[in-house]
Amino acid sequence: MRAAAVIVFSALVSSTSLQAAQRITREQAARVVEEYAIRDSAGYLCSHSGFYPRTFARALAGDRRALRRVFRDSPFHSGDNEAWCSIPGAILYVIGDDCFSAFAASLSATERWWALIYIPDAEPFHYPDPRRGLQFFQREFPKTYRLYIESDRRPRPN
Repeated sequence: MRAAAVIVFSALVSSTSLQAAQRITREQAARVVEEYAIRDSAGYLCSHSGFYPRTFARALAGDRRALRRVFRDSPFHSGDNEAWCSIPGAILYVIGDDCFSAFAASLSATERWWALIYIPDAEPFHYPDPRRGLQFFQREFPKTYRLYIESDRRPRPN
């Protein structure tokens, strides 16, 4: 199972005690994405090219072209949702609402749905009660949350 990013993220979250309302830092979220880039992205695992970690780094800096590549090109994905599911939320957490929502709004409806659907499941938004995670999402990232709600109302893409 190639879920190193989830394991690393879970360890970071456990050590920071989300239940005590102590949030993970943006640096910790960025480390999760960096770990994913070298441990789980299919392109890196096949080629060991520095292109993949560099592209993820540019995405974490808010580079829209890099974000588009990370979200649209399959070599940047792990091939399993367990590893990928924390990545969109971690990227949002690092680059912020304005940058991420502008990027997400530029995607087609299907691409937007896939970019947004896992955000509430990512560790920065995880609480024992799922409603609290959605409340955090809505409060801290209102523009992206609105896109999430709009895309969640549409029929699921195939």
